[in-house]
Amino acid sequence: MRILVCFFLILCLHCEAQNQFNKRFDLYQSWGDAAMSLVVDSNSIWIAIATLPLGQASGPWASGLLQLDFNGNILDTNLYSIPNTFVYPGGPGSLNPANDGFILGGSFEDSTGNSEALLIRIGNNGDTLWTRKYGDAYFQSGWMAKQSHDGGFLLCGQSAYGNMQLMGNALLLKTDSIGNLLWQKTYGDSIGSELAFSFVETANGGYALSGQWRTGAENDIWIALIDSSGTMYWDSIIHNVIDYNDAAWNIINTSDGNLLVTGFYAWQSQSPQPYFIKLDLSGNIIWDKKYLKAFGSVQVFSTRELTDGSFISVGFHNLPPHPTRRAFLLKLSANGDSLWYHDYINGAYSAHELRDVYPAPDGGFVACGWMYPSLPDTGHQDFWVIRVDSMGCEISNCTVVIYELTEKLNPLTVFPVPFSSELNISLKEGFLEGRIQIFDATGNLKVQQEVNNNHITVKTVDWPKGIYFLKYQFKSHTFNKKIVKF
Repeated sequence: MRILVCFFLILCLHCEAQNQFNKRFDLYQSWGDAAMSLVVDSNSIWIAIATLPLGQASGPWASGLLQLDFNGNILDTNLYSIPNTFVYPGGPGSLNPANDGFILGGSFEDSTGNSEALLIRIGNNGDTLWTRKYGDAYFQSGWMAKQSHDGGFLLCGQSAYGNMQLMGNALLLKTDSIGNLLWQKTYGDSIGSELAFSFVETANGGYALSGQWRTGAENDIWIALIDSSGTMYWDSIIHNVIDYNDAAWNIINTSDGNLLVTGFYAWQSQSPQPYFIKLDLSGNIIWDKKYLKAFGSVQVFSTRELTDGSFISVGFHNLPPHPTRRAFLLKLSANGDSLWYHDYINGAYSAHELRDVYPAPDGGFVACGWMYPSLPDTGHQDFWVIRVDSMGCEISNCTVVIYELTEKLNPLTVFPVPFSSELNISLKEGFLEGRIQIFDATGNLKVQQEVNNNHITVKTVDWPKGIYFLKYQFKSHTFNKKIVKF
């Protein structure tokens, strides 16, 4: 189904009005700066940053916290650095509110290449309260950190071995309120390598993870549901035969008790494009929407739900006729339909990326990232922060343009998840007359069946516990789902 939808588009260079701003910061005269994540409270804007000292092309990196007022003026800066050590903040969502302050997730790497996951507890004045490292013989990295409902902390990432992220499993660990480790679990299989970029505490008391499943030949979206003790209920690999490079950067709760996954897909060896998936806590897809551009790379990194049930997302694109990478905000309705879209730049010949976005108290938005200048723009890679109004505008009188949206629904619903004595498969109307196949983890075919109705029951009482792969071939399309028997 192809739908025409309207976006509002505005291009603005160094525009400021009604407390909106578009600012570049070179705090440490460093070689490279990046603003990775942010939190906006009633008083100020807090941004997790990474900086690389001037003259050093490869570190050591340091992490820090930048505090701004609502006009974009610097209130305070704090740098968390260790000599001869790389201290990286995680990605979007690595900084989150915690009791009387913040929690920041990331990674610690020493001069020998040993890497450990990292939590930094920060007070409400930006000072460090404590720092904890978590690691073993493997290469471990932290990506997103949050405070749990019981006052402890959670950190997701990867526990890898061998050639770093090429071999490893997704990581989730839980600590008490002062960072003492309570449990640490990894998730995945021996076929691919899993990496958790994001997680959220769910309405059923567990956790949902999102990230990427890598095999070397291709990368797919990976999602998992975990119980409160860290035991996995189920995980799912979302893959379409025409896509070869997919990832889920972000997962959030929705106000109706479901989940929204934000990521990208690369269609038929083309550049990445934005992908949004709404699913229930059993892993069934409610809707998925792919936003296509004619050319260029378009990626979305972070999405947050707003009080009215709509969503705000942030990312960047490389699209002709623009000579450089531009950042954007995209607002979606509760059903995933596009409401408006805006481009932002700070230098006409600079590359721009926005990685995180947060609602402001006045109904507008603040987003952070970085910009890298090319001549005739000057300087090094710097922190970049914008503040816009509720329509995404830096100035009034937004111009309306039309883009095309392609909606693609996954026709498969599988239950129960995980399954035991039987597996039920439902298909959406319009997707009948295909072929179902189920393979075990070693590739042995367990079931092959032609489909002529929209519900199939497979008896599995004699199947061994473990991972299975469901494949549905419908005309020229293939839909895949990873399933687990307990």
